[in-house]
Amino acid sequence: MDIEPFKVIHYPLKSDLLERVVCPPYDKFTNEQIESFRNQDPHNYVWAILGESLQDHNYYSEAAKRLRAWVAEGVLLQEDSPKVLVYRQTYKSPLTGEEKTRTGFYALLKLPDPGDNAVLPHERTFSEHKADRLKLYSEVRGTPEAIFVLYSDPKGELGEMFNDLSPDVTFPDFHGHEN
Repeated sequence: MDIEPFKVIHYPLKSDLLERVVCPPYDKFTNEQIESFRNQDPHNYVWAILGESLQDHNYYSEAAKRLRAWVAEGVLLQEDSPKVLVYRQTYKSPLTGEEKTRTGFYALLKLPDPGDNAVLPHERTFSEHKADRLKLYSEVRGTPEAIFVLYSDPKGELGEMFNDLSPDVTFPDFHGHEN
């Protein structure tokens, strides 16, 4: 499997800002949550991934314009050199109440040829969600959202490497999880 660093676009690394602008994946919202995130901050990421109205057929082009404007205005920053971002989240297990830490990373993933089982597809996806995200990604000319991928690391090599890193910033998310 091939992964590569990329020129990351991100919010400034300030805890109080990140607490207001980070939102869950687009398919995890209720209508009430969408409004709540929109009201938290005019630069909450929900504006970029959902727009003002899902019924608005221009929302994909509006999202692309909004993201470009946010970069131009300094709301979002683009790194000069390619990077791999490490992400760590501490949360309580909904099953046991035990505190857990999940570590992952953001990078470019080269998809293998069809039939190569290096990356397995999600077992249940919905056509309308895939079509919606593909329209957004096409208009934005990129992937403005992380795609959640699980990886096998039986020897713990990546975990070992990531554990030595200190966070640039920590903040509580919309669920109160420490990120």
